Amino acid sequence: MKFYWVVLWSLWAARLVQQPTPLVHVTGGWLRGVLAPDGSHKRYLAIPYARHPIKRFQGPDVNLNWDGVFEAIEENVRCFQRIGKSLVVGQKNCLTLNIYTPLDASHNSRYPVMVFFHGGGFYDGSWVLQFKPVYMASLITKVMGHLTEDAQELYKILLNKSDSELIVTRVPRKEGNIIISECLYTPCIEKQFEGIEPFLTAVPYNVLTKGHYNKVPIMIGSNIEEGLLFASLENDTTIPNIKLEKSLPKDLSIPLESERKKIGDKLRNYYIGDEEISKRTLANLSRFHGEVYFTYPILEETEIYLNTNDKPVYSYLFKYSGWRNFIKLAIGKTFESKKGATHAEDLFYLFRVMGLPTLFEDKMINRMTTLWTNFAKFGDPTPAVSELLPLRWPAATFSSPVSFVIDEEFSISHLWYTDSLKYLRDVYTKYRRKRD
Repeated sequence: MKFYWVVLWSLWAARLVQQPTPLVHVTGGWLRGVLAPDGSHKRYLAIPYARHPIKRFQGPDVNLNWDGVFEAIEENVRCFQRIGKSLVVGQKNCLTLNIYTPLDASHNSRYPVMVFFHGGGFYDGSWVLQFKPVYMASLITKVMGHLTEDAQELYKILLNKSDSELIVTRVPRKEGNIIISECLYTPCIEKQFEGIEPFLTAVPYNVLTKGHYNKVPIMIGSNIEEGLLFASLENDTTIPNIKLEKSLPKDLSIPLESERKKIGDKLRNYYIGDEEISKRTLANLSRFHGEVYFTYPILEETEIYLNTNDKPVYSYLFKYSGWRNFIKLAIGKTFESKKGATHAEDLFYLFRVMGLPTLFEDKMINRMTTLWTNFAKFGDPTPAVSELLPLRWPAATFSSPVSFVIDEEFSISHLWYTDSLKYLRDVYTKYRRKRD
């Protein structure tokens, strides 16, 4: 009996001790990862793919090599970012990859690969590019105590500030703007410089409509209640200042203030009718947050693909609400009347999140991971109907623009599934800002 308990204790202790993988050679040198605690796969964590540039405002150094063996075991490497008003976390050397492989993967293996770019707007909150860059830079330096609008002086000032100073500096926003305006960005088109590789050289909308992109099968979609997360950021101070006409996207060029007011009023009527904007109506008004800034752009992008891509386009609408929808659980009773998933909650059924229960959610987790991995392997999320996936997911087409609804029961809906979304499409058709 004593021997039995020793064996059990040894097996349990082995799960707590990281088990190393065999050495692997990559372009940067040798590295070693760890086995997953349950022994199901291998993990190679925080592998550097580039080095932080020596000077600020430059591209990273991709010629990266290391001596000896790199221990790829640190899972949580974060770039500098702000939490709250003043807490700064992260590090400069954050250009890393986490790679997860099957146990039998080797140099000779050929597996489908899924690459995940985490969310967050490429920063922590993307308020910076709402304004012209020089104007925004002058606001930042003004808060720091420097009064200048000279571009070269601004560059030198920002170059010599520490990362922490830049991250915690907050520029007061104008009254009347809904908080979502701090969570978006507009593209910064880069100039061409000799020897410098640009990232974005044209307006993305123009790139897509002209078909100047890699034509591959596409899976694209949104969550039914995208806006709840952002509406929950409103408070007793900001709610009285909400004016929808002031919060319309920057890529709308509406010349007359009266027309802008008319559009704002019509959208307001779609979401809350004749009721006042208040804490009580905020849950319904959250549809403005979600549709204007997330759902509409996603649906328009989907429609562009239907016109310019000869490969299958799979559109989805994630509605499921379960025990892993922790954002909905965290934002309070104000929004409990709204059923369905808010922003990013589909990810919690695709990826492991420490602390979130899997109890009662195995079926949805299996469904989601199977749909996504099927697409990676076959270019089709439902290559065959099964007990787990009982409904075929049809590709959307120009003549049949449909979305696959992911809920307790699968179903099919029209791509433009609300009158307010159809109205937004009309508004953009008339007032989209033209950019060359």
